[in-house]
Amino acid sequence: MDQKQFADQYVMINADKFNSDQIPMLKNKLEHLPEGRQTDIQTISLKSPIITLILSLLLGGLAADRFYLGDICLGIIKLITFFFLIGVIWVVIDWFLTYRKAKTINFQKVMMLS
Repeated sequence: MDQKQFADQYVMINADKFNSDQIPMLKNKLEHLPEGRQTDIQTISLKSPIITLILSLLLGGLAADRFYLGDICLGIIKLITFFFLIGVIWVVIDWFLTYRKAKTINFQKVMMLS
């Protein structure tokens, strides 16, 4: 498979896991990727923004969304502060922040490997 086909196929399959403004840069980077690195890119474990949103909505008070994203320190702080008013506000704010952060983490992972 040539590099342009690989880039098109990868972006088509994983477009929902990246911010729309990052897709052109991602596609450009993948088009210039050596063929030996294609397997590495395909094996990257990407975080699902939908799963992040569901965790945030259902288990946000227990910081499951932050733990899923790998934000262990923020997860612990969020878990502790949940019993105070600021923790409840934080849960609502995280409904919006964690969805976008999952996409940013995915972009950074691919950029590091490519």
